[in-house]
Amino acid sequence: MGGTALQICRVQVRNTTKIPAHSRAWIPVNIPFSEHLGPTGFIEPSFDLISKNGFCAVGGIIDVSKSHAKVSVINFGSEPATLYAKTALGTCDSFDECSDGPRIARVTEQEPCQSLPSHLTELFERSTVHLNESEKADLNSLLCKYSSVFSSSPEDIGRTNLV
Repeated sequence: MGGTALQICRVQVRNTTKIPAHSRAWIPVNIPFSEHLGPTGFIEPSFDLISKNGFCAVGGIIDVSKSHAKVSVINFGSEPATLYAKTALGTCDSFDECSDGPRIARVTEQEPCQSLPSHLTELFERSTVHLNESEKADLNSLLCKYSSVFSSSPEDIGRTNLV
């Protein structure tokens, strides 16, 4: 058998269960060979069940080490759905949770802007037509403060040195 990183197991209905029309239920499942998975698994539903039977398991993270694992199943049909024992609902793959905090590669600090950059003067003039002096000063301050988010030429559209 492969290691825990390579193992994928079926997720099967444990007992025959009926789910009412247009509803959701948590049903007990078996995951054969789950001992080859890590303690936490990721359920991927089989979407073929929707077109064939009108129901589908909800994908998500599950504690594989529990003997009483349950999976949420939705019946999209207008009739009650019968899920027979050993019906495959999807697959389960090992899931590793990364507990490392976020990492910052580089922080760039910029000098505060003292005057409006030349590439924003036309925008400022078009935007201040109906503003009073106080509003113009506020707009000037905002454009100056956030001048780095505006493109200064056609060549730098979509490029940044900020992380």
